[in-house]
Amino acid sequence: MLHELISSLGHTTGSAYQCTLYTAMFLIAFSSFFRVGEIAARTKGSVHSILQFSQLQFLPNAHESGMAKITISELKHNTSNRPFEIIIQREDSQPFCPLNALIQYCMVRGSGSGNGPLFGFPDASPVTVGQFNTELHRCLIFCGLNVAHYKSHSLRIGAASHTAEMGFTDAQITTLGRWKSDAFRLYIRNDSLHAN
Repeated sequence: MLHELISSLGHTTGSAYQCTLYTAMFLIAFSSFFRVGEIAARTKGSVHSILQFSQLQFLPNAHESGMAKITISELKHNTSNRPFEIIIQREDSQPFCPLNALIQYCMVRGSGSGNGPLFGFPDASPVTVGQFNTELHRCLIFCGLNVAHYKSHSLRIGAASHTAEMGFTDAQITTLGRWKSDAFRLYIRNDSLHAN
């Protein structure tokens, strides 16, 4: 279903830039268990509380080695005040690879405004939660899906469900989703977003 949503972006967005932008956002949100409020701003003025471009690091020869790292220090449930690292690896066996999408997006974004939010528009303004939700809503409609059943948080729910179906342990899912407890169990769905 996630792949269908991403494929629909070519029909729902008004530009190639936005197609590349939202492809990266959808895939990174899913593969790294991000809440939409961690990668998109609540308002245009709240850019400092979301993922910043400076927090992304492509490891040497990322195009070849296939690895990037996102370091985040502020998490919703982080009480240890220790940075948390998310490793994004190449998934060449999959038709939609989060790392490739991120590399493609960064190529069109450019690194000139390296201190701004990671996900933003050419004028350096951040993607807002409202804009993300609007684009997701358009994709759902284009794919003929019930918009009442899927929201931006469905990406995180889908990630938990997908990893559970793949046989990941509770401890692994808790770590990947950065949960403090087994609260992720409330997220497990049999009919959630299946991405891979």
